[in-house]
Amino acid sequence: KVLKMGLEPLFIDRRGADWTDDEEYTPIDSALRFEPKEVGVEIIGLAEALRYANEIGMEAIESWNKKLAQRLRSNLSQLPAIQLLDRGSNLCNIITFWVKGKELAEVEAYLKANKIYYSASFKNFAYIDFTKKKVDWAIRFSPHYFNSLAEMDKVGEIIGQL
Repeated sequence: KVLKMGLEPLFIDRRGADWTDDEEYTPIDSALRFEPKEVGVEIIGLAEALRYANEIGMEAIESWNKKLAQRLRSNLSQLPAIQLLDRGSNLCNIITFWVKGKELAEVEAYLKANKIYYSASFKNFAYIDFTKKKVDWAIRFSPHYFNSLAEMDKVGEIIGQL
């Protein structure tokens, strides 16, 4: 009944609609439009993750995450086929990039074959941003405090062979 009435949630995320133009979107034609992407089975580990993070300390986590992100961005920035997409004066530990001359399916198959964890983002997730950057997709790495600098170097080496 709610779908037939054309109702939409107050906040729409990438699961609830597809961006189609700068100021236009098309709601998903199912109840998924009301289900936030960021909630789901991930909530199961939240209590343990909070306990662990508090044990380590937020300042230590922030400091380590910055080192990881700087190292991985540095490694990727040296590769001619990689276009880093992150902008701003204070970047977080989420690194997004596009690979010149490669199709997304090829990049994803390569990452999976090399057991590199990633997520893909698409133009309909961030229409204005992707349009400005002239890309239709991006690979997203999210190194975190349980990763090592050696892993950032290994990922850079593997991506360099793509």
